[in-house]
Amino acid sequence: MGFGGSSGMLSIIIPVYNSSKYLNECLASVKVASESFNFPLEVIIVDDGSKDDSLKIAYQWSDQWSKVRVFSHSQNRGVGAARNTGLSKAQGEWILWLDSDNRINPNGLQRIANAISTTPSVDAWILAMDLIDEQGKKFGSFYEDRVKVDPEMQLVQQPFSLLIGNFIDVFSVIRKSIALMEPFDETLPVQLEDWDMWIRILFRQRARVSFIRDAIGQYRQNPAGGSSKHRLNNPEYLDTLIQIYCKILLSSRQMNLSPTAIQSVILALRQASYYALQLIDLPVNK
Repeated sequence: MGFGGSSGMLSIIIPVYNSSKYLNECLASVKVASESFNFPLEVIIVDDGSKDDSLKIAYQWSDQWSKVRVFSHSQNRGVGAARNTGLSKAQGEWILWLDSDNRINPNGLQRIANAISTTPSVDAWILAMDLIDEQGKKFGSFYEDRVKVDPEMQLVQQPFSLLIGNFIDVFSVIRKSIALMEPFDETLPVQLEDWDMWIRILFRQRARVSFIRDAIGQYRQNPAGGSSKHRLNNPEYLDTLIQIYCKILLSSRQMNLSPTAIQSVILALRQASYYALQLIDLPVNK
C-alpha cells in the first residue's frame, strides 16, 4: 500500500534559483524526515537557471540519494514555471510544495501521512510552519505571528475573503490530479502565483481543504521585516493584483461567485487601479 492509501507516492517539488546558501540544509531536512516516512517518496529539484552552485549541489544530492531527481531550465523563467516543470515530471499522487530556503521538521512527513490516512476525502492540506531567522533560530509561528489567521477557519467563516487577499502559503500537500488542472500562472510578474493557484483550486475545482496545525516545516524570514515586493508602491505588485482581480471577475460565473463577492472584488480592483495610477502621475478622480 502506497502513500495516501493508494499505490502511489509523495512527490516533493523544490524550485531552486540561486539557493546555494540554503539548499543543502533544505534537502538534509527532507532526508531526515524521510527516515520515519514508510511510503514511496521522490524529491524533484528544478533549477530555474541559477547563476550560483545550486545546480551543482542538486546533482551532488542526486548522486548520493536515489530518491532525488534533478531538472533544470536553461534560463530563469520564474518560480511558477519551475514548479510546473516539477509537476509535469512528478510520479506521485500527492504533491508537496517546498521552497528551497525552508525546511521540513523531522516528523513532518509522517504527520502528513497520518492526516491523509485519517481524512482521505481532503484534497489539499495547508501546512503550519515555524518562523526561523537567517541562522535557523525559531522566533514564532507563520500563521499565528506573521499571517495572524487560522486559514481553515477563515475559509469556513469568510470564504470569499481569499478573493481579496492571500492568507495561505504555498507550503502544502495537494492531490496531483487537482494540481494538474490548475497549474501555476507563469505570466504573473510578481510572486503571487500561489494566491492565484489557491483561488482556482478552491473556487473553480471546489477542492476540499484542511489545515495541519502542528508545525510541519520551518519558514525562513528576516525578523526585522517582510518582502519589499508586496507593497502598494511597487508597480509590478499592483499590476499583479489587477491581473488576478480581472481573472477572478472573468471566471466569476464558473466559480459561482455571489453578487456580494463580485462587488468586493470590483472594489479591490478599483483600489489597486487607483494606487497604480498614482504611481504614474496621472490625474485620478477620487
